[in-house]
Amino acid sequence: MNIFSKFTKLKKKSKPIVIALIMLLISGFVLSFSDFGVEAAKFSYMDDDDGSNGSSNKNKREFYIDLATAASTNGEYFTVSIEVENPGSDFTGTLRLGVDYSGYSVGYDVDISIPKGSTKTYNVNVPKSAAFAQGVVRVTVFDKYDKKVYAEKFRSIFSSQNGLLNVGLLADDPDSLTFLDNGGKKIEVNGEKNTVKLNTLDSSNVQSELNTLRILVINDYDTSTLSEETIASIRDWVKNGGILLLGTGENAERVFSGFDDFDSNFIGLDVIETLEYSFVENKDSETYQAAIFDENYDYSYMTPYSHVKYVDRGFIIVSDADLADFAENEDVGSEEVENIYIGALSMNTSSSTASYSSLTSYTVENIQGYMEKPAKTGAGILVFLIVIYVALVGPIIYLILKAMNKREKIWIAIPVLSVIFVVFIFLISLGVRVKGINLKTVTAVNVDSNTEKTFLFGYAPDPNEWSIETKEPFEYGDMVNTYSYNSDSGVDAAMKNKGDSTKLTFYPSQAFDTNCFMVYSQKKSSGDFILDLEEETYDSYSGNSGIEDGVVTNDTGVDFDYVMIITRSGSQLEEDVKDGEDVRLDLNKQLYASTYGSTMMLSDYAEKYYDKKNYDASGAVAAMTMVISDVDINSNNNEFIVVGARKHKSITNENEASWECYYKVY
Repeated sequence: MNIFSKFTKLKKKSKPIVIALIMLLISGFVLSFSDFGVEAAKFSYMDDDDGSNGSSNKNKREFYIDLATAASTNGEYFTVSIEVENPGSDFTGTLRLGVDYSGYSVGYDVDISIPKGSTKTYNVNVPKSAAFAQGVVRVTVFDKYDKKVYAEKFRSIFSSQNGLLNVGLLADDPDSLTFLDNGGKKIEVNGEKNTVKLNTLDSSNVQSELNTLRILVINDYDTSTLSEETIASIRDWVKNGGILLLGTGENAERVFSGFDDFDSNFIGLDVIETLEYSFVENKDSETYQAAIFDENYDYSYMTPYSHVKYVDRGFIIVSDADLADFAENEDVGSEEVENIYIGALSMNTSSSTASYSSLTSYTVENIQGYMEKPAKTGAGILVFLIVIYVALVGPIIYLILKAMNKREKIWIAIPVLSVIFVVFIFLISLGVRVKGINLKTVTAVNVDSNTEKTFLFGYAPDPNEWSIETKEPFEYGDMVNTYSYNSDSGVDAAMKNKGDSTKLTFYPSQAFDTNCFMVYSQKKSSGDFILDLEEETYDSYSGNSGIEDGVVTNDTGVDFDYVMIITRSGSQLEEDVKDGEDVRLDLNKQLYASTYGSTMMLSDYAEKYYDKKNYDASGAVAAMTMVISDVDINSNNNEFIVVGARKHKSITNENEASWECYYKVY
């Protein structure tokens, strides 16, 4: 007897109940496939095992691999050349260079295709913070099915590299500066050994040679003879990570002249007078002429004879003597030269060259909360079902059974009804799950250095690896520290440049793990925030000395939805600032930079918009918070920061929420 025939033999009064229960289950199945969850892009899984847990012997291959490392001209990243010899059959797959940082690990991937018996070289770019990776680096090769077929460890190639320190000399008498080669001795900083190579320059080639240099020395030279284009190139080179060393003494004004005419704030030193001093370390007490400068708090003590000033990602070192004077004092001169080189390279290879970043994975999680609407929970439907359930197991089921003269069946009806509702609610819950990748991006454009840093962050509802692909390529990348030490995949994230795009893969340690990648590139457009600021004043309310008055002009070529200004005296948020518009400082002095952090920005600005359900505004403020947390106004004597934010088109294949922020630090 089939189900249909049994159904037809049911009593007339029983049929409505059975039909109702069947409809209830069908509704549960239908609603389980409805979208009650957070909207997100479709989540994709890799079908194949990545082979991180090993592979069988039959899959193993033999390769001969050699690594070489060279620092970029601006000192921001290393280019790792990976030479691969394939003694076996033709091979196509992926090579990964795994780098262990402090608390996390990143893989830098490249597709390889090597015919039998041939050798090829592949390059990957790794950020400068790798110089502090004390452990080994790992080379892993995967076949076209993502199975691991080869692995080899190398001692840290970044801290043990032996490179050249290219130093350019721009001087009327370059022969007097040959001692700057440090007598042929290597300069070692953090395990990195560099041999100094001197390159003599003149006005005709200094601009074209800048990108081959780590340090440019200008001594006893009238820079006003340089073209404005050359001066601008030197300034931009410094902002992008170059080191400018200026010898002064009696020639200080000649050395400064061209820069002061172009941009008086670039060097920012006024020569008061020149005095005669003795080299106290020298027994014969030879003297030298020292330039005396007006006080400038942008500069800090570096050596007994020099001071340093940060300029974005690079810096300026000013010696108060003509550098040639050190050549005549062997003991003092050799020590001063070595101290300058060690100090310069220590700052240039430090992960905090231009500023200290207070951005952490915890900060990223807080920030992203203000960039998305509250998740739909389906609570209304669940409350409705509970009310229906209570009504059914109470008077309704009793009245129905009474009408059917089946009240003795209530002990069966109530458990059956309970099971049906549990199954139904479970099916409903499947529809309120978070689905797919939840991704956001924030692009920070430094208007001074004309560079971009893009943050890509988000999570997935499952503890499986997930990947995204950008629409344009990036030069190199790094992660915000996760402290997760993912042992299953060997890395916490991986980056692969694919020519016209970049693929980023995350390996979370658990479901809903927030990860943040930072990728870098040069910005092709130009623009600026023009600052007309008054001198800083002391504020008795906050107890701080900071800039309170002035005008900021938006000359970036971009219309901003919001502009945030922060000084050591207060903060200010402006809406709808068009290109060419002026913003006069009108600070909220209750929120000042010495105690200002991302938590205060979110609670005092973003949260007000969020509570009013203005999620576009709270998202924009959160994006600016990410930039400010990364720059950190409290570091390196920063006095002023302005950030403009606007919604931006998606930069990945996930159609994610995206913001673009332009900023300037003073």
